[in-house]
Amino acid sequence: MPDWLRRVYPHAVLLGAWCLILAYGYPGQLTPDTLDHFEQARTGFYTDGHPPIVPALFWLCDSLVKGPLLVLILQTTTFLLGLYVLLKRAFSRERAAWMALGIFVFPPVLAPMAVVWKDCIMAGLLLSAIAGLLSTRRPLRIVALLAITIVTALRYNAFGATFPLVMLLFEWRPGIARWKRYGIALSAWLATAMAALLLNAALTDRQMHLWHSSLALFDIVGTYANVDDTVPDAELEARFAGTEVQVHKNVHAAMRKIYNPRDFIPIITDPEDALWTMPIYGETPAPEPQREAIGRAWWDTVTEFPGAYLIHRAKVFGSALAIGAKPAGAVPKRETKYPDYARERGLLVEWLPAQIYATAGLTWLWRHTPLFTPWIYLLIACGLLVVARKQRDVFAFLASGILMEFTLYPLAASRDYRYSHWLVVMTVLAAAMLIRRARNPDASLLPPSTP
Repeated sequence: MPDWLRRVYPHAVLLGAWCLILAYGYPGQLTPDTLDHFEQARTGFYTDGHPPIVPALFWLCDSLVKGPLLVLILQTTTFLLGLYVLLKRAFSRERAAWMALGIFVFPPVLAPMAVVWKDCIMAGLLLSAIAGLLSTRRPLRIVALLAITIVTALRYNAFGATFPLVMLLFEWRPGIARWKRYGIALSAWLATAMAALLLNAALTDRQMHLWHSSLALFDIVGTYANVDDTVPDAELEARFAGTEVQVHKNVHAAMRKIYNPRDFIPIITDPEDALWTMPIYGETPAPEPQREAIGRAWWDTVTEFPGAYLIHRAKVFGSALAIGAKPAGAVPKRETKYPDYARERGLLVEWLPAQIYATAGLTWLWRHTPLFTPWIYLLIACGLLVVARKQRDVFAFLASGILMEFTLYPLAASRDYRYSHWLVVMTVLAAAMLIRRARNPDASLLPPSTP
């Protein structure tokens, strides 16, 4: 192969991969979350219902090119280039390009990347940040920490993904004592986490206190649904005083009836059986006295029935892992839920036949194969963690995916596949590295001077 072609060849492979995802996702699939981000971005009024840095990024992209296209370009480009730069440390340029393409178009990785979601922006920026953390140049490692700050701000549970990566991969200076290296890394991670909190707080125009409207009520109902004995109405009335519960007769039975570990939404929206009416969307939070009453009821419930609470959270976690059922939303539909709302804002809701056929093919894989089943990747990742226990770089990847997945145990309120997307990415990347290392034990992603 001529030298000029050898230089161009890897970039041509990457360009082909990027064009493939762009053709599949163009100009970016929309979900209700996406529409909410655009609404806040264009009004300039940010709540903390979603991390406010998300509509801020949408505002920046939308200011340059109207619509979701630049967000799609941002998340796919950072994902693909970060993956390539990372793999290039252990593979030849040609092989790294093909490996990046293979991971990128792997259906469980590819399908969510066509949607303009904070989850996918996070995945792209975090892969680029990993490449920066492993750089031999200190300025790039510091830039990587700045990227990790943004990543941590993008998702409220992203700290689970960033902690192992910074702790195990960040070095201020190669060759320093291990205890000092870990101490500096811990300080750096705490700085990124605090900066992310401050950044979101600075961008927030109004706090929505959605924990009280969603997860707190989900945990209350889920805990009582897993209590064996029936709690009398009088006792529940006293506990729920001030929460504005709407059912006052056979309350425990009503909680058991409405409870579904797959989703909290029916608890507050079911037209016939909703137990509370709470704000989830919009810009008006629940009244403070009601929030205080819900917080008090949550604490009293989980402390009185800790076993039932743990069972409830285990069921929700199992649902998020798709144990016994298919994950929700693994291949997002092409139909926009609120098409008129999107059209009014100049957002495309029509798709090409090729895009619809591609979605149908991925949907078939989702429904008829185990490819999109998160618990399988969690088991594989835990097994590979043992194999990679002495390989700090691969161990960090696996720990990042596993720890973020386990944040779903206390925090998940639904079973969306996108919550497990990072676990899938890290498991596939780690498996590729371990296969490569089995053939070439010297293939390391760590800087040469790193033990």
